[in-house]
Amino acid sequence: MLTVTSGRYVRRKMTVPRGDVVRPTPSMVRSAVFDIARHLRGEPFNHFLDCFAGSGIMGIEALSRGAADVVFVEYFRSACHAIENNLQSLGEPHATHLIRRDVRKAVTSLSEQGRTFDGIYMDPPYREVEMRDELLERLGPLHLLSGDGLLMVEYQTRYPAPPETLAGFSLLTSRKWGETMVNFYGTQDGGLSGVL
Repeated sequence: MLTVTSGRYVRRKMTVPRGDVVRPTPSMVRSAVFDIARHLRGEPFNHFLDCFAGSGIMGIEALSRGAADVVFVEYFRSACHAIENNLQSLGEPHATHLIRRDVRKAVTSLSEQGRTFDGIYMDPPYREVEMRDELLERLGPLHLLSGDGLLMVEYQTRYPAPPETLAGFSLLTSRKWGETMVNFYGTQDGGLSGVL
């Protein structure tokens, strides 16, 4: 079980799929990520995209903190089932959309629909470095991130870090909690400034 760290659903318990299909982001990291994002943006997220959503906990944290809508993208059936159960327990189906699809195809589809987000969280499998970096390079031209938005990428220190320079994005800051790291990117023309 996972516990929501802040907001209107604070201390609510969320289920996790059985087995090793997902690797949930630890509560300390979740709390810190949203605190840093709030500092960088000056306001909470309104439209949030949770890629490689797993249990959906990052998107649920965004909902709990006031996001108007959250899109979850997850490929594995058991993880999608956990997300559906978690959202049902919160009574939030109207503010959410779950896409069961490969993330690379899903982001292209969302771009074709004209969707934009002020928060995009990516927590791909740590070992899939090549896939992660290919996806990051494709995101810029898709224009999914709004001008005042943040792209956050979780990775582990034992694997290569995501590129500091990406098409359409600037690295604002990186933070480390044990072996877990998160890079925070803004759009190159967005005007957000980083903190170190």
